[in-house]
Amino acid sequence: MIKYTIELPRLPSKALSSNARVHWSQKSRAMIEDKDLVIGQVLSKYQRPDKPLTSVKVELMFILDGRRRDWDNLCSSSKGYLDGLVDSGLIEDDNMTVIKELSLKGRRAKKKEALWTLITIIEIKEKEIG
Repeated sequence: MIKYTIELPRLPSKALSSNARVHWSQKSRAMIEDKDLVIGQVLSKYQRPDKPLTSVKVELMFILDGRRRDWDNLCSSSKGYLDGLVDSGLIEDDNMTVIKELSLKGRRAKKKEALWTLITIIEIKEKEIG
């Protein structure tokens, strides 16, 4: 089983939320920044695989402050992160045929702990799918 963990020093960009009312150029810039952040973290920690993974489980763990947050906004805001996994070469695509399972988790940050995101990618062997 292959497993990758990527720590990102912040939450996804607010500009990518489905509720954000921002100019398209701001949204585009935020998407590129989030994608590049993931690519940079992946390539600094792991070698680019010869072949991207074609069947995975992805877990997004958000370390949050005390504010109320909606799962759907966190999920839609994470598009740049998922695209970064594809562009870094870790996974073949971010569609449902490759990402068999996508889970969102969260916990409250401890005192003086920064807000951050942990992405875990686990390869799924075909016989494990069910």
